[in-house]
Amino acid sequence: MEDLPTGVLLDILVRAGAWPEEGARPLGQGGARGQDDVYSALSVCRTWRDALKGSSFHMVGLLVAVHDGSRETALLRACATGHEGAARHLLELADGPRANCMDGKALEQAAQAGHISIVRLLLEYPRDAPRADSNNCEALLLTRHEPIKRLLQERLLAMLPHQTQGLVTQLPVQQHLEVIVKLVRHRRKMAGASGRSDYTGFTDGQVILLLRQQSRLRALQQEQAQVQAELEALQQEAMPQDQMQQQQQQVQQQQMQLQQLFAMLPFQQQHLVMDLPMAQRPQAIVQLVNHRRQMQAAAAQQRQEQE
Repeated sequence: MEDLPTGVLLDILVRAGAWPEEGARPLGQGGARGQDDVYSALSVCRTWRDALKGSSFHMVGLLVAVHDGSRETALLRACATGHEGAARHLLELADGPRANCMDGKALEQAAQAGHISIVRLLLEYPRDAPRADSNNCEALLLTRHEPIKRLLQERLLAMLPHQTQGLVTQLPVQQHLEVIVKLVRHRRKMAGASGRSDYTGFTDGQVILLLRQQSRLRALQQEQAQVQAELEALQQEAMPQDQMQQQQQQVQQQQMQLQQLFAMLPFQQQHLVMDLPMAQRPQAIVQLVNHRRQMQAAAAQQRQEQE
């Protein structure tokens, strides 16, 4: 473990019972110090020196000692710091921690730190392996490392029924992560996991359709905000202040009216509107709402005639 960070090394040495040599600078003070400086500033028995400089097998013993005999905590630290050999040895101990201990916390630590080899070790461990959806898919949501994201996303997708997988893969790639995570969480809660699903009573297809619509609605709102910003920039160049404010109010009122009309449409018609180019949406919304009003008026008149 020659590449062990000096700060971690200091922590291990002090907790393991090392003490500063007489006349040495206080630990942690002064400039950056290498491991040789740390060794020379501490009185450490030969066994501890050999363990620190030796194999991951010895590092396991140190990690266990540092954390007061808690092998689960030692596993978390080994995963977080990228010591694959230490993590593997801990898992292989007869009385060692389970790979899925603490609801998959070790997987989260390795994923967040970007140690893909340890992520694979945990997921593929033959006994008590953590699921990719442990702790509500936190490992995937915490990591910023694309290879680990892809690995965990593939594992989560494989948990879904084959038909649902096909529906997911038809979506734009940028929507996959959100849809997969929400589907997996929904299915876990419907199967009896803690908490209540936001999509109780929905099929997988309906959940995907709703999420797709929500994504498109967010995109529409972003487009509207961009158009509004561009309009304001043009107006600032060409209009007096009072006239510009009046125009802004009119635009905002039109947007609010369109949103109210859009909310009046059935779910399927909203979906059709969102598939249209942005420039065509206002006219389509108005035409659909007018058509619905005409149909409702005709139905009301027919009921009156029958009475």
